[in-house]
Amino acid sequence: MLFCVTRVYSRVWSLARSTDYLLLSISLSASAIISLGIATLLHPGSWQASVVLFFVYAGLAHLAVLGSRLVYRGLLDGLSLWSDTRFYRSGGVVRRVLLYGPVQYSLLYLREQTMAKYGSSVRRMVVGFVDDDTNLRFRRVGGYLVLGVGEDIPELARKYRVEELVIVGQLPDQTLSEVIALCASEKISLSEWHHEERVIDVKLAGARPDPTEV
Repeated sequence: MLFCVTRVYSRVWSLARSTDYLLLSISLSASAIISLGIATLLHPGSWQASVVLFFVYAGLAHLAVLGSRLVYRGLLDGLSLWSDTRFYRSGGVVRRVLLYGPVQYSLLYLREQTMAKYGSSVRRMVVGFVDDDTNLRFRRVGGYLVLGVGEDIPELARKYRVEELVIVGQLPDQTLSEVIALCASEKISLSEWHHEERVIDVKLAGARPDPTEV
């Protein structure tokens, strides 16, 4: 009943956020507590057995219900890794890529790349992240190591034999100019990926002439 109230069954768990899993855990815990209360009221003499059953039920429920929803992400990541390994061993071309920008955008980029279909003969292997937040240096985020800040890119490019740099966030004009110059001198491919909201001027769009009109 709590799952119906919290609309657990209407959520798309392959695209779930951390708040969705938190709500699911709260629903499971609340249902276990309510069941414990009802069992204690009906059989007050066996409250100790009810407490034991509460912990058993809560633990197994979290393992089964949460695990069944988390397994999709693990299976998807595992299949992606297996596919990349087979592609590399079969002689496919793999480009070594460095992601530059806020790590939260890097994770969005990786998620989009994972969900995309491989239709190209060239694949990308992310060697790590670069984020100007010095507190993240040498920390792991999403399974990848934050190798350094923007100033470290020249050294990192040579150390990890980087073939492509992907900018995943908005950079200041001066920083962007320096990155472009670096990639030109080191012969590194440069691309820019954005996940952003754009405002469309509907008045201007409505004023455009109809191309079908003669």
